[in-house]
Amino acid sequence: NILSRQASRSTQAFLMIRRPPRSTRKESSAASDVYKRQILPLKNIKGMLLQFLKDNKFLYIFLAFYFLIGGILLTQFDKGDFVILFNKSHTLFLDYFFKYLTKFGEEVVLIAFFLFLIFRKKYYLSVLLIINILLNGIIIQLLKRLVFNEYMRPLAVLGKEGFHFVEGVRVNTHYSFPSGHTSTGFAFFVLLALFSKNSFTKVFLAFVAIIVGISRIYLFQHFFVDTYVGGMIAVFLTTITYLCLENYTSLKKRLLKN
Repeated sequence: NILSRQASRSTQAFLMIRRPPRSTRKESSAASDVYKRQILPLKNIKGMLLQFLKDNKFLYIFLAFYFLIGGILLTQFDKGDFVILFNKSHTLFLDYFFKYLTKFGEEVVLIAFFLFLIFRKKYYLSVLLIINILLNGIIIQLLKRLVFNEYMRPLAVLGKEGFHFVEGVRVNTHYSFPSGHTSTGFAFFVLLALFSKNSFTKVFLAFVAIIVGISRIYLFQHFFVDTYVGGMIAVFLTTITYLCLENYTSLKKRLLKN
């Protein structure tokens, strides 16, 4: 009995040494929860990106094809060749078509669409649209005015003699690179494409964004390289903005409740 009691006391003493106090266990558990909240989202990034690309594969394949072909064309032709080509191909229909299509890169149309979304109670999309457009606009204007402020537009480089100008369109001469209208058009239509569930609609919206860029060349406002880079910046920023706000903020939950 004496030996039994001594063994029992030794076991209890050992357990008291090995078993951490309750407060320590709680702190350890809390630290583990923090660790999981920080690390698990990082582990899920790959799966999230794969699912995102799967849902939008046709959209990004189409955009990748456009930027690939566009990049090849930029290496094969001079800077002003596309401006001259589109200008020589002018018609009355194209004058009106591009004159009004280019407005999708302007504030009036975007504000009208924003108000339409508010009226339809699409609060999340409307807020996402404003954030995306503002982010694109700020980046593009900083590049235009601080980094590439010496880049001139076609009118200043090619002159106006022998060229066709669309009536009612004021042609600018400064701050050519990159194209703000094109960037805004891509930011607008690519974001709408990401919200669409239909693959054909996604590709069609991306196509319209490309046509907005072409309108800037047709209207003698930009070179192709301006629209190409403006579109590329917009696709990158729009994708990052969408992924971050969709997966790493509570904005969606809060706005969809209202």
